[in-house]
Amino acid sequence: MLDQKLAEAMQRVLSKGEDRLALTGALQRLVDEGIGTKRGKSVYFNDRDRDDIRKWLEAKGYALERCDLSGLSRSEYAKPSV
Repeated sequence: MLDQKLAEAMQRVLSKGEDRLALTGALQRLVDEGIGTKRGKSVYFNDRDRDDIRKWLEAKGYALERCDLSGLSRSEYAKPSV
């Protein structure tokens, strides 16, 4: 099941492009789903894992990259785009 936290973790894996990331709860869920390899307190991702993540995000309608909303004011953030 893909929820917002898991989608953000998947986007983070794609954006960092690193083979090894520190194990978090969300990354553990990815490992449980068969994406990535857990070794100690790290999770390793290869190109096949990243391809699987891209396919999963696209199938569920999520962006492949995280949107940076830090520069927006509250009213801009809440305003629907037309």
